[in-house]
Amino acid sequence: MKIKLTLPKPRNPVALAARQRHAGVHDRGHKAKRQQDRQALQRKLQRDTEW
Repeated sequence: MKIKLTLPKPRNPVALAARQRHAGVHDRGHKAKRQQDRQALQRKLQRDTEW
């Protein structure tokens, strides 16, 4: 009787590379950045019109 060894399924190297590309520092989203820029612009305009 022969012993049959089952090998684990090989990993997908493309999936690993894609996962590593998305890793990194968490940053604000696009919407939050736009909102912050808009608020900064409104503050600047408010300061300029106070004269």
